[in-house]
Amino acid sequence: MKSIDGEIALVTGGGGGLGRLLSLRLANLGAIVIVWDINKS
Repeated sequence: MKSIDGEIALVTGGGGGLGRLLSLRLANLGAIVIVWDINKS
């Protein structure tokens, strides 16, 4: 698998559910993660 260390990922809908899980997984793999969601919390 290609390394994603240092890559930038924008995750929309990352406040909950699958978006949150994807955000956490990408961060654990070394990506710089930007999370965007309609809810402020």
